[in-house]
Amino acid sequence: MLSNVLSVNAQSLLEEKEKYVIVIDPGHGGENLGTIANPAFMEKEILMHTANALVNELKKYDRLEVYLTRTTDVDISLRDRAVFAKEKKADFVFSLHYNASENHSMFGTEVWISLKPPYHALGYRFAYLQQLQMQDMGLFSRGIKTRKNDDDNDYYGIIRECAARNIPAVIIEHCYVDEERDAYFVDELSDYEELGRRDAVAIAKFLGVHQDLSDVEQSLFKIKKNDII
Repeated sequence: MLSNVLSVNAQSLLEEKEKYVIVIDPGHGGENLGTIANPAFMEKEILMHTANALVNELKKYDRLEVYLTRTTDVDISLRDRAVFAKEKKADFVFSLHYNASENHSMFGTEVWISLKPPYHALGYRFAYLQQLQMQDMGLFSRGIKTRKNDDDNDYYGIIRECAARNIPAVIIEHCYVDEERDAYFVDELSDYEELGRRDAVAIAKFLGVHQDLSDVEQSLFKIKKNDII
């Protein structure tokens, strides 16, 4: 279980903006297939369903400008994904993935974050919120993780390339699709879409944005609020 203690430093580092630019990165693509758990699952394809569901859910919130690093089955280098995010002036990059293990025995959900400040604190705060969403579904949390390379830099390319361009980034490994305890949560295509929607909820909470209500809904909300006061 995750600690209930939030990172106060991360809260102070999160700059308040009129609009946040978010880049969603569906991993792999083209000849980079990603995880292949069985003939019915190919990570590069399934990720697009999760990513599209995430983006559609984020459209319900105000103050967000959202981009995808890829919308089709194409090869994109990790560097080019980070360059794309920089061109869009991204405030954060969320890289989506699914997991598998060699012996098909590992299970659970995890988020990889940067070693470097301030990206570590920002990544930790988002990851905490995202893991709560996954735990709420019943997935086991493997935690919030970092990994360094031989140069004491971030091991994972998307995190390293984004940090080099002053952009915080995280890798979301939703679950191990090849293990029966996790397979229960991704039995149908709609399950992969639900994971994307839950990512969106975590992103919205992390950024402090709210659903974009219609004028009528806003009026009703103000009435209810005044009644409570």
